[in-house]
Amino acid sequence: MTRQGAHRPFGPGPGVAHDYVADAVRVSGGRGDAVLRVDGTEHARRTGAGVGAVTDLRLLDRLMSLPLGADIAWGDLDADDAALFQRTSPGIVTASARGVRRLLVPAVTVDLVVVRQPRWRAGLRAAAAFEPFAQRVLHLPQAPGRIADLLWEADVLGIGVWVGGDDAPEQLLAPAPWRRRYVKAAGWRFAERAYAAWLSASCLPGSPSAAPDRRVPPAAGVAGRLPAGHFPAGAERGG
Repeated sequence: MTRQGAHRPFGPGPGVAHDYVADAVRVSGGRGDAVLRVDGTEHARRTGAGVGAVTDLRLLDRLMSLPLGADIAWGDLDADDAALFQRTSPGIVTASARGVRRLLVPAVTVDLVVVRQPRWRAGLRAAAAFEPFAQRVLHLPQAPGRIADLLWEADVLGIGVWVGGDDAPEQLLAPAPWRRRYVKAAGWRFAERAYAAWLSASCLPGSPSAAPDRRVPPAAGVAGRLPAGHFPAGAERGG
């Protein structure tokens, strides 16, 4: 098995199923794989409405100003927002003569970003770039020399360290717990881009449906279901 992480040391907690999606997340300065949870209700709603990932930053920013499921009168919006929502897909908002109602919520939660890098310094820099969004792990194919003297650098940054092959890497350092410091549209767009990668990977030719109650066979570049309780105990530090 490759690029799917079914044996990777991440602790999702009891009763929680995660998917591992290769090359699912990118930020300025880094790219990585994602361990994520799909909101099955929102995924099903979007599928029925014909809505995929929504990555328009301005639209997401303005959607965050609307309370979920409440009607907001057109007169309570400025002209630019009203025009934006009037041309927005019905699966994202519901627009009527009275006003607009937000339907969209994030479809996935990214719990862990895994940066695969053969070089220590470059890997730390790339993993550090994901600090605003999720827990982070640097996955090295092999440990550099004097690794014991280097781990403190990752520990200060809160970055976990795995070493070894894809199937069963050794965890040398657990990632620090991640706590959301602020809520911004950039964070929602980060999750939407991961959702887009999950949709794309799950729908590759030869893959079964990516419905939440189906398991996607692990394969290179394909979303792989990570069963709850599959990971070694004590692999996480929370978050």
